[in-house]
Amino acid sequence: MNDNDEQKSQIEEFLDEYSEKIEEIKQEALSILSICYERDHEDYCVEVEKHIDALKSFSSFKEKNDNLRKTRGQLRKTTEEKEKFDLFADKISDIFSCTEDFNKKIKIRLREVLDTISKCPFGEQEDRAKNAKKFEYSVMNLVDWLFVSELERINLHEIEDRSLRKDGAYKILPEFDTRNRCGFPFENLFIECKNYKKPDHKDLMQVFTYTLLCQESKIFQIPLSILISRGNPTLDSTTWKLRGVVFNRKIQDETRLILLLDQSDLENMVSYRESDGDPALVIKEKIEELSNWNIKHGGYQ
Repeated sequence: MNDNDEQKSQIEEFLDEYSEKIEEIKQEALSILSICYERDHEDYCVEVEKHIDALKSFSSFKEKNDNLRKTRGQLRKTTEEKEKFDLFADKISDIFSCTEDFNKKIKIRLREVLDTISKCPFGEQEDRAKNAKKFEYSVMNLVDWLFVSELERINLHEIEDRSLRKDGAYKILPEFDTRNRCGFPFENLFIECKNYKKPDHKDLMQVFTYTLLCQESKIFQIPLSILISRGNPTLDSTTWKLRGVVFNRKIQDETRLILLLDQSDLENMVSYRESDGDPALVIKEKIEELSNWNIKHGGYQ
């Protein structure tokens, strides 16, 4: 099993366990709900089941919880069997507790992975290749847990050669509305990790070359690329200036973008997620930063 398969299986095992627990509680809840009504209970059960099944995906789970809570409140008004309905309501509360328990597990895992990244040596250190691989593995693991149920790992080996192999690539799943949450619509995401500070213009062009290769691919199109390092290049660096030349159109006219993130940005993403916010806000902020820089330096508004 390679690193990608191992990380993927961790997420799959987590979601399988979560989904099984939700399904178990759902069946108990529906069996109780069905005896709260003399008629029309089928329609009510269908509505409740729809909201509970939506929760099997962790994307926007707080909003989904609110929808289920609202439906429970509406149904309470439609039955005379208040004592029986209270048993059903308790089962719905069990679902809320389940989602919160698993949400806490995600937060714990994120903090563990971030700690691993912080402790990983970088720069001109011994075991440079080994540490670079550890940094790459940990960053990809962090991305997996930041966007549970929203990203799916994909294998690009058929369109890669050894000189253009990327650290990680994802398909964007339907519930991840990249246009609204990130400010830029993309269908794929790929990650390049550099275990040192201030990646230079050669690193940038390495990623850009890869996007050109993918442009004609049937399995990987409309990508957002993220170059993740230990410290971003400064705004007056050649790297920033070259990126401004490459991406000098209106954001809505771009077919690909390359963003620069560093360890502090990863920390911000984890902080957003720990407060039940959206880690995609960091991506949106980076896209706005690039757009504003281009406008300031004579690019398109």
